[in-house]
Amino acid sequence: MTSLEPSVAFATSLRCSLGGGDGRVSELKKDLENQLVLAPLTKGGNYAFRRLCTEFGAKVTVSEMAYARKVGKGDRKERTLFVRSENEGIFGAQIATNNCAEAVSACNYAQENGAKFLDLNCGCPIREVTRRGLGSALMRKPHKLVALVERMVSECSLPVTVKIRTGLEEDADAEKVLELVRDLGHVGASAVTIHGRTAQQRYSGNANWDLISKVSAESGVDVIGNGDILTAYEAKDRLADSGCLAVMTGRGALIKPWLFSEFEKDYTWNPTPMERIGVYRTLVRFMKERFRDDEKGRLRSFEFLRFHMDFFSRYRYFPEEEHRERSKEYPLIQQREKADLGFRDADVPPIEVLLQRPVDTVNLDALLGFLWDSGSDHEATRLFEEEALSLRKQTLLACSAGE
Repeated sequence: MTSLEPSVAFATSLRCSLGGGDGRVSELKKDLENQLVLAPLTKGGNYAFRRLCTEFGAKVTVSEMAYARKVGKGDRKERTLFVRSENEGIFGAQIATNNCAEAVSACNYAQENGAKFLDLNCGCPIREVTRRGLGSALMRKPHKLVALVERMVSECSLPVTVKIRTGLEEDADAEKVLELVRDLGHVGASAVTIHGRTAQQRYSGNANWDLISKVSAESGVDVIGNGDILTAYEAKDRLADSGCLAVMTGRGALIKPWLFSEFEKDYTWNPTPMERIGVYRTLVRFMKERFRDDEKGRLRSFEFLRFHMDFFSRYRYFPEEEHRERSKEYPLIQQREKADLGFRDADVPPIEVLLQRPVDTVNLDALLGFLWDSGSDHEATRLFEEEALSLRKQTLLACSAGE
């Protein structure tokens, strides 16, 4: 196979011809166009969190990755990943497989549960997935991957999308990615999501939006760009500058699930501590409704909530007027890892410091208990404030003793 450099006219005509008479494909394109999509997130993309994001305006959501073989065999845990909440709009089911029959079986189950499209995971770099020849391992043999997608498009009852990386090793190869995306489009993939990092990079380094933009412009295929989107203005800029059909956010949504509301209404919200605690309590309420408000449900929910609180603690406010231009050069999500506040900061409310502390430096289960047991946002906020004041007092006493 060789890579060609199509003219703009050719790219446009090719994009229009893909999926030709298939109304499902054109309808999906309409649903995805100019949207901010919630990425498939292992553990993070659970039912309750997707519901939370939808409450904040997410129009397109994707399930956690499920093993198609297990779904087809009726595995209860795996099938649970495809349960769609009532308020979710355009819901995609993501699968890991290298077998068309498995994909068809999983697709049928996903469609029964309200999925509008089937997404093939070709980007997961985790050893547990790649050792089975799944996830990013599928990119090692592009010919086989394209043949698999061709069969899936022919036999699956839902439009098929594909999620890939920019390559396998440290250095991305734009021409190889361009060639692969073109081939996937030729065999009927409705869209290709490109996570702008190689599998080896995992989530480190900046996403390669130059490569994403090149492929979007030259492939003739509808591309969804993914990587380093934390704010609405970054999402808008990436969408406009890359020419992508849509953009996708993962960690950005985990840090601030209200990102979708910001994107829809074109503003930047800096919620107060009580407002943030209110968001967290909403997630807790959805967890209770999903797993029940009893001891067993509490234990199950806390497994997820510990994960979510780790991301919530990374929230920082990046006002557009100060950060929009800078974000084009260096993504803001790469600047949010280190907590820059301490309990010795007299000018910062202790509760703000507490909410930004790394979760391994606080009594996390106590905080989750406040969220779970409180009857109101006011009550939960008061308990957080008391905990913060206690920690500040301990810090100041320890500092005094060390002087």
